Amino acid sequence: MPGTFSYPAGPAVWDGREVLFLSFISARGLAYNPATNRWTYLPAMPLQRSWFTAVWTGQCVLVWGGLSAGTYQPPAHREAYNPATSQWTALPGAPVHGRADPVAVRTGRQMIVWGGWAATVDTTDGAAFTPR
Repeated sequence: MPGTFSYPAGPAVWDGREVLFLSFISARGLAYNPATNRWTYLPAMPLQRSWFTAVWTGQCVLVWGGLSAGTYQPPAHREAYNPATSQWTALPGAPVHGRADPVAVRTGRQMIVWGGWAATVDTTDGAAFTPR
């Protein structure tokens, strides 16, 4: 394994071929392929963040929320990682403010996010995102 993660490591998703480990500590994550028993680095996220959530859509990983490294403020945009192209893409803003430690699920068509905290306030709202 190239490097190690310390707690908290961040979310992990299965893309059908590899487990993608997204890091709270570093902008770079790791991919593990059980068929080859090999680890590889993912390209760095454009904006390093911690305490975000992620879901797999069937084509890409959607990343939402969290806190920006250094400022500890919610990032201005959300991101998607496509393993087929090994690229990150910025996504449009959400109708609710970003926050740390939100919960997310994928319904099959949408990513639904809710909860989390911003500053010292727990949030109780959420939003749905439908990728194209």
